Amino acid sequence: MTDKLPLYVLGGVALLIYLRREKEQAPAFEINPVPGGPVEDTDSLPDPKFPTPSKTPTSGISLGWAPSLPVRPAFVAENWEDSSPCPGKFYQVRRRDQIESIASRALRALAQEAAEISQMESDAAATWVDSVSRSASLVRQAVDSISTGWNDEVYGSSRVPLTAPHGRGVDLEPVHDEVRAQLEGGRTPRRNLSAAGSPTKAGAKCRPYLWIPRWDAFLFLSALNAGRDAAVLSERDPYKSGITGHWPCPAVTERGVIHG
Repeated sequence: MTDKLPLYVLGGVALLIYLRREKEQAPAFEINPVPGGPVEDTDSLPDPKFPTPSKTPTSGISLGWAPSLPVRPAFVAENWEDSSPCPGKFYQVRRRDQIESIASRALRALAQEAAEISQMESDAAATWVDSVSRSASLVRQAVDSISTGWNDEVYGSSRVPLTAPHGRGVDLEPVHDEVRAQLEGGRTPRRNLSAAGSPTKAGAKCRPYLWIPRWDAFLFLSALNAGRDAAVLSERDPYKSGITGHWPCPAVTERGVIHG
């Protein structure tokens, strides 16, 4: 039958077969590609690569990636406390403690450090340390120092027997939250005293977790040798963070204090 078909029909059939084969063999490029090369068929590309979640554990809340802001350091109580009042350490107040006895014992530790710096003979050092710890003026300076700053923020009250010049002292009674546990648990410590000094919530039965300021033994010696009255002074920048040793470490101060 094909030998009887007109030549133009046979030519049209041949052209259709040719165009079909060209289409099947043509690469997956646009006919008029954009400058810079052909545009690839995206359906044939592999899946895009996304960042791999960080495996570094963090104490902050994240969705798998390391946070962009620095994570607040953890507070490890055993690294920052002592069983006896000591400059630069927390001290858990006990039942028979009084603020003057706490200050005197902390002052004794400061004097012992100062005696070592000045290389006193052991007998002379023991006598001098004892006299420092019994000095009414120095003990009063230590009391005033302990009664301000962070301790005042958490435990300060005007309803105590001995107050500092700002009108408040440390309430040593067992009416406070368990602040040590709050700090170790990464929580913000809570003040359980009203502005007037009365407990805001019943049931709290802890005594203060007291911060003894980081007093400077060199300044202490220098002031005593020069006959200056103010001798119990805090270190200027022990944490390299711009705050004095009058305050606890940043792992504590950066948490703030909840009132109420």
